[in-house]
Amino acid sequence: KKLLQTYFDDIIYRDVLARFRIRNAQPLKELALFCISNIAKPYTFNSLKKLFGTYREITTDTIINHLKYLEDAFLLFSITQYDHSLKKQITKPRKLYGIDTGLINAVSFQFSKNIGRLYENAVFLKLKQTGKEIYYWQDSKGREVDFIIRKGINITDAIQVCFDISNIETHERELKGLLECLTCFDLKEGTIITQDIFKEETKNNKKINYVPLWYWLLI
Repeated sequence: KKLLQTYFDDIIYRDVLARFRIRNAQPLKELALFCISNIAKPYTFNSLKKLFGTYREITTDTIINHLKYLEDAFLLFSITQYDHSLKKQITKPRKLYGIDTGLINAVSFQFSKNIGRLYENAVFLKLKQTGKEIYYWQDSKGREVDFIIRKGINITDAIQVCFDISNIETHERELKGLLECLTCFDLKEGTIITQDIFKEETKNNKKINYVPLWYWLLI
């Protein structure tokens, strides 16, 4: 844990503050800690600006620049909500993911481990490593799919991540979001990544593949 905390400090002070000549370290470090503690949660630049409004020097442009610096240092990565309109896509909330799940656990400010979001982060990193064009999807009713993959002009894959689907309401919510997404993009099948479930089922003429994270990471 101490080593990972050292890596985090090195990234902040050497790869960001020194490189981009930022004088006030505190706002940037607090922003980085907040983002790492809230991986996989939607955000907007304005919402972050309001959150850090106590710092007079922090403007929306400052937030945008600081996040860019953190991404340039490979501490964080962001994805956008998919929309057929690029103009609308730019204005929609983004999601952030961290470079390493161990580092997230070592430095994030949280009272309990959120295994579900760590699972989602691990899936993102695997997709990122394979060079895929990644988005998340949400419809007007708030139904969401964690990751969709675009190749050319087409959406080719839809992936839902859910650590524990033993709760019926959770299972139905995750499945409903995936089915809506598959219908929206006329896909024949989708994937739900879980803790330990191997199975296939057909719903609404769509094939749903359930696979454990460990197995999905190997294929």
